[in-house]
Amino acid sequence: MQKQVTCGEQYRIEGVIQPKKIIIDEKLSLVKYYPYYKRTFEWYQDQTLCKQVDNIDYPYDKKRLSRMYRYLSTKG
Repeated sequence: MQKQVTCGEQYRIEGVIQPKKIIIDEKLSLVKYYPYYKRTFEWYQDQTLCKQVDNIDYPYDKKRLSRMYRYLSTKG
């Protein structure tokens, strides 16, 4: 069994070792998750995006955004 890895203080996925960076090609790379609520909160103010992603007719508030990322960070 792999050791639990901490991605910041509260963001862990049990049994998964996450590299800091995965290079796809010279123009694209993936970085380890880190919370950037300022940017994502702006995205989730777009009601069209919220309708497409979650089938809801209202924008996210900060509490909902935080709950979503906590869930995704631990459950995938």
